[in-house]
Formats: sequence, structure tokens, C-alpha cells
Amino acid sequence: MRTPTAIASAYFAAWATHDLDTIMADIAPGCVFVNGTINTTTGAEALRGLFAQYLAGFREFRFDVLHLALAADGRTVLNERLDFMWTKDGRRLEIPCAGAVTVLDGKITEIRDYFDFAAVNAQRQKT
Repeated sequence: MRTPTAIASAYFAAWATHDLDTIMADIAPGCVFVNGTINTTTGAEALRGLFAQYLAGFREFRFDVLHLALAADGRTVLNERLDFMWTKDGRRLEIPCAGAVTVLDGKITEIRDYFDFAAVNAQRQKT
């Protein structure tokens, strides 16, 4: 079985494929996604819908993982990354992000991302 760190790494890398099935491959049915202070989404089907909206709204994603560490519980992968997203009109957003991905029985059961949403909005409003 793959390690929690390998599963989290595969999840981050999957976003570059821009393929929803690849992104969802390791998501548990009851997965909880805490997207900073924006929202919390529960369940694989709800996540599929949310992630489909993200894919429709941006032409490209790349998550550069700067640090990855397995927490003492042996199932939570802490991460620091730079998330890059390109809008449909070609503008690039660069979002420093920290988070945690929890893996149980080979599936991602929780994703928590923390970032400065005001900074994201400021980048989106630039022309």
C-alpha cells in the first residue's frame, strides 16, 4: 500500500493533469475539504462538483510542494506549497498555501488548505 505522503503527493500532482478523475482517484467517499475560510465541502460527489467548477474556471493548475512532512499520527501529511492557477484569459495567480491531507486506509479523508484569501482576490482583480 502507498504511504500517506505518496498519496498526498499524487493528489497535488494530479491537478496539473486538469483531469477530474485523476484528481478524485484517491478521495474517500466521506472526504471533508476545508478551503481556508471560504467553505467546507463534505463527500466525494460534492467535491467532484466543486473541483469541476475549479477546472472550468481556470485553464491550468500547478501546485509546487515546498515542504511535505508526516505528522506524528502517521496519517496526516502537512504541506507548504505555492499554488499556481492560470485564468481563462491567461493571468497567473500565485497563492502561498499551507495545509494538511489526512489519509486512512489508502484514501484521502480530509484536505485542509489555509491561505490569504484577500491576497487571492487582489491578484484576481489586477488587469
